[in-house]
Amino acid sequence: MNTNQSATMRHLLPRAAAAAFSLSCVLAQTAPGGTLSSPASIRGTAPIHSGASDEGQPYGVWAVGRDYKVGFADGVQFVPYIGRTDGPAPSWRWRTKSARVGELELATAASRFSHGEWRAEYDLGGVVEAYDVRPEGVEQTFVLRDRPRSTGDLVIRGAVDSVLRAQQSDGAWSFVDERGTERVRYGAATAVDAFGNRRAMSTTFVDGGLELRLDGAWLAGAAFPVVVDPLVAAVTVANGQPVGDVVVAHDPLGTKNLWFANVRWAGNDADVLLYRSDEDGHNGVLVFSDVSASWSSIEPSLGVSRPGASTILAYTRHISSGDLRRVRLHVHDRTDLGFEGTVYLMSAPGSRNQWRPTVGSELSPISYSSVLLAYQVEGSGSFVNGIASEIHGAVVSCNGTGSVTAQFPIAAEAGVDFERPSLAKVAIGPTRVWTIAYQRYSFAAGGFEWDVGTRRIDQSNIVGPEYLVDAGNADVHEMAPRLAGIDDRFMVFATASDAADTVAKPGGTNGHRIRGTRVDWVGGAPTMPHGSLTLQSNSDARLELGGADLDWTTASHWALSFRSNATENVYLRVLGFTGAQLSSHDVDSPSTGLGTSKAGGVCFLGSEGSFAVAYGIDDPGVGSDLRLRTHEFGAPNAYHFGFGCTTTAMNWTGSRWIGSEFSGLTFTNAPTDSVSFALVALAPAALQMYGFGGVHDGCWLYVPISGPDFVMLTSAIVGANGFVQIPLPEWLESDLIYFQGVTLDGATGEFFTTNRLAVPTSK
Repeated sequence: MNTNQSATMRHLLPRAAAAAFSLSCVLAQTAPGGTLSSPASIRGTAPIHSGASDEGQPYGVWAVGRDYKVGFADGVQFVPYIGRTDGPAPSWRWRTKSARVGELELATAASRFSHGEWRAEYDLGGVVEAYDVRPEGVEQTFVLRDRPRSTGDLVIRGAVDSVLRAQQSDGAWSFVDERGTERVRYGAATAVDAFGNRRAMSTTFVDGGLELRLDGAWLAGAAFPVVVDPLVAAVTVANGQPVGDVVVAHDPLGTKNLWFANVRWAGNDADVLLYRSDEDGHNGVLVFSDVSASWSSIEPSLGVSRPGASTILAYTRHISSGDLRRVRLHVHDRTDLGFEGTVYLMSAPGSRNQWRPTVGSELSPISYSSVLLAYQVEGSGSFVNGIASEIHGAVVSCNGTGSVTAQFPIAAEAGVDFERPSLAKVAIGPTRVWTIAYQRYSFAAGGFEWDVGTRRIDQSNIVGPEYLVDAGNADVHEMAPRLAGIDDRFMVFATASDAADTVAKPGGTNGHRIRGTRVDWVGGAPTMPHGSLTLQSNSDARLELGGADLDWTTASHWALSFRSNATENVYLRVLGFTGAQLSSHDVDSPSTGLGTSKAGGVCFLGSEGSFAVAYGIDDPGVGSDLRLRTHEFGAPNAYHFGFGCTTTAMNWTGSRWIGSEFSGLTFTNAPTDSVSFALVALAPAALQMYGFGGVHDGCWLYVPISGPDFVMLTSAIVGANGFVQIPLPEWLESDLIYFQGVTLDGATGEFFTTNRLAVPTSK
């Protein structure tokens, strides 16, 4: 380098050093932190189906409508999803006692039951009692196939068994609860003959049941078959929390590749429903349900197996008889858009209770067609959440309808209570290593608080040592961890409360604060390069975590959902590579003062900055919804301007989303014997250079190299090609950043410049 070149560099470098810190001070925000789509409501119906018995208890025959489920056993049992209560839901049961024309009894045969997908029939001899499952209710019909050998009124009587009180309303009958809230409506009956002629019928409440009466004169002139047609419908969802736990997963290779599982409550009976939809939440299809009255289905978790081409649903069944809890599995093929009700009954060694399952996702296309399942284990017999809970794991084969190939303990130690496991995803292939987080309570001296523990499980199911997250945070309960990340790169989120602010050993998941910790697993142990951050703090324990996920295209951005049990609002936070917050969004809230919410889940959608937030909203008197919103990062593309006087090309590589760690500049096609770097500025310039010592005459300077708009010089690359990493830390604000490449050509000893590159950055 000659004297003039040295002077030029001495002129530039001090300015760069002085400006390097100023980036956070001079960038001004020009765009909001991503956008949320309008809410999409997810609904669906499940056809009439049955299933295998479990622990000796039958599944029954059931179907699912929009706000109800219906069972078929010696008549029909209609159960509205009213929300969670301490006792059974106020169901409504009908059993036909008689069907007469004049003195002639038509129901002369023992009931013969049959069903298709959406229609169930009881053949009673001279009349067929049928039920058509519709989204809004069950359409009950009585079909007289042939003209009866008697005249007179048609009178159908059914025994009604319900705790609901009957009251007449506009020709129909309403069935109301103890508060007078209408729960079920039995619609006004109408007779229709083969020519479409219609005749209204009277419906009265007689002897603990309903009587439907059709005028005999009209019947005598009717063309057969004649159909009697009332509608049974769920009317009001007005208390409790009908939408329970919500989880969401994304399969980038599927059709209708967004998967939701949620819990619906009918009193103290819970059901798990599995949907799949388009990525925006529209066109949802219910593809699995577990709705038996012999057990409650709760605690769903979803995982995706790319090599297994399937989605795995794990959940807990609380089996009423024996008061048992068992983890059950449903494996759904990626190409199957229809309803499929197969359930894998995982064994319970020693008949121990299993619950709180969590499923990992396998995203590598060349790995095992299996995923890891983790779950909490208690003692045998009647279920109790004991003080010596353990975390166990199971390898779930995703072929066919699924199977479990191995079960083993992950965290089990005398004097320690292990609870609420959470698994991360893997994508590294055949040498995959799973990471798990959980909360743990030690009864030894120095313990007596919930802490978050982590472990690794390799492909041979060998469990590594335990490492605590934020272990120096003494006298603080850290609870209900959510582990979000892939392979060796994670964030661990947990609620937290000072021990002095809560009970000695909290049993819930709500806390005063939300803590987030960035974890990189390097070699055999985790590192926490950016420490732990408090993401939200309140004076009371109102905060409940929903879900979290990592944007694996940037490997830098996390999304976390949570709710407030004081305001019932659902929130979304987006975080960058150090775990610091980039943006905060109010996702949704009930429209009525008595409404409730469920924080739900979050999943990455496979394109930069795109997350799906699934959650539940219940509005008394309005309705109960499983909803979805998507978060979209957006910024204009980078673009070039002007002319270069060098063969060197400079381009932006990676994300332009602030919070990205691995973005930067690529230099290509530089002279072999050269050194290249970039000037960074916040404003453009335009100066064609002649007579500058060491600079090739005629080259353009497209950014300022002094003054408040000059920021820094990047590090240099040597040779024809190279990459300069330029992280975009979270404290930056959205702006347009200008770069110009400079190449020192070793052959000529002169500096040459590229054209200008403008890079819009955004939160």
